[in-house]
Amino acid sequence: MKALRFILFIFNLLFALLLIGSTLAGIVKPSSFIWFSLLSYAYLPLLLVNVGFIVLWLFMHRWGWLLSATAIVLRIGFLPLFFQLGGTADVSNPDESQLKVMTFNLHNFAGRNGSRPESQHGSEFIALVRQEQPDVLCLQEFVNPKGYAVSDTLKQMGYTYRKGVRGARTGLTLFSRLPITTSKDVGSAGKIYADIIKGGQTVRLVCVHLTSYHLGKGDIATPGSDSREVAAKSKGIVHKMGIAVRNHEKEWHRHLQPIIENTTTPLLLMGDCNDTPSSYFYHQVTQRLSDTFRERGRGIGITYHGLFPAFRIDYIFHSPTLRPMAYKRVKTDISDHYPLIAVYEID
Repeated sequence: MKALRFILFIFNLLFALLLIGSTLAGIVKPSSFIWFSLLSYAYLPLLLVNVGFIVLWLFMHRWGWLLSATAIVLRIGFLPLFFQLGGTADVSNPDESQLKVMTFNLHNFAGRNGSRPESQHGSEFIALVRQEQPDVLCLQEFVNPKGYAVSDTLKQMGYTYRKGVRGARTGLTLFSRLPITTSKDVGSAGKIYADIIKGGQTVRLVCVHLTSYHLGKGDIATPGSDSREVAAKSKGIVHKMGIAVRNHEKEWHRHLQPIIENTTTPLLLMGDCNDTPSSYFYHQVTQRLSDTFRERGRGIGITYHGLFPAFRIDYIFHSPTLRPMAYKRVKTDISDHYPLIAVYEID
C-alpha cells in the first residue's frame, strides 16, 4: 500500500508541475522553449486531472491533496480566460453611435464535417448576417461557395466596402457597410487592416488569420494502429504545432505589435489567432489590448469545435478607447468555428 501511495504521489507531483507549466507560455518565448507553449493547450485537461487527484487523496484520507490544491490555487487566475459568469450577450439593436462587428472563420463553407452542400452553408451564413446586422465582417477562409454568390448578396445588403488580402478572392476578407478610408496588407497573407469611419471617428480594424496548424484526418492514428504509428502521428502533430506557435511569435513581433503600438485611433484586433488564452501571443496582445470575452463574455469561451479538441482560439481585442457593451458567441454548424459578435461604444 505504501508503494502504491508513493507512485500516486509521484504522478500527482508530475501533473501539478505540468499544470503550472501550462501557464508559463505567456512569459517564455516559443523560440526560446517551445514546450511551455505546447503545454498551454492542455491547461483545462490538466486542471481537471488535478481536481481528480484532490478527490482521490481526500477519499484516501491523505494529505497529498495539498499538491494539486496548491497548483490550482497558484494558477486559478487562468480559468476566467476560458469561462466567464455574467456578461452581456444581447448584441441586438445597438445604438446608431455604436459599432457592431463580427469575426468568423468560415472554413470555406465546408461546414463542421462536410455533411451538407456549400450552398446551404452559404445561405445560412447570409441569414445569420441578416439577423445580426453587424457594421463590419472580418472573415477568414472565405470563398464564395458553390451555388451561392455570398459576395454579391453581401453587396446587395449594403456591404459595399471590401478589403481582401492583396485583392484575393478567397481567404482573409473584410466587408464593411462603413466607408474604408485606408487599408493595407500587413506582412504575410494572414493579416490586413482597414480604417473605417463611425460617428465621425476613425476606427482601425485589424483582421487576422495567424498561421494554421495544417492538421487533418491523416494526422490522427486510426483505431487499431500499432504503437509505432501512434508515436509517429503524435510526433507529427507536435511538430506541426511547434511550427505554428513559433510563427505566431514572429507574426506578433514583426507585423502586429508595430501596428498596435503606432496606432493612435481606436483599434480592434479580431480573427482566428490559432492560439489559446494561455499562449505567448495572447499574453503579448493583452498587455496592450483588452479581451472582449473577459469583459462581456458569458459561459464557456470555446470557438473551435472541429476535428481536434475544442479550444478558444478566435478573439476580438479592443483598445481602451472602445468600450465593449456586449459579446456573443453564435453556435452554428456553418463552420468548424463559431462566429463572435461584439458591440462597442467609441469614447
